[in-house]
Amino acid sequence: MTSADPFASIADLDFHPQCQRVWCGNRCDAPAAAWILFHSVGRCNHPSMDNGRISLLVCADCLLEYDKRAGTVVREMKPPWYRRDKRAKCPSCSKRIDSDRDVLEVIYPLQEGFK
Repeated sequence: MTSADPFASIADLDFHPQCQRVWCGNRCDAPAAAWILFHSVGRCNHPSMDNGRISLLVCADCLLEYDKRAGTVVREMKPPWYRRDKRAKCPSCSKRIDSDRDVLEVIYPLQEGFK
């Protein structure tokens, strides 16, 4: 079976993954709603990273937290006084960081109708 979308058959699988987010030692036990790739800015050269990214299954609430964190990372790297013509870059890999989507790179919904 070949498909342009490598995740096309995920919706047909009968499994119910849990959120993988662990924050301050507390694990979220909600059902996963999306698969994400989050660029680990400043720590992306660690050998356990997949091209500098953290791959996680997350619930809807934790996805919002990662989205907020991505925005915070961008704001920290490009404060208001930062020149517009100067590009922010990841200190580890020099990847350009211009927007939230440069940090929270991929969001793939696991549930139909989830946006």
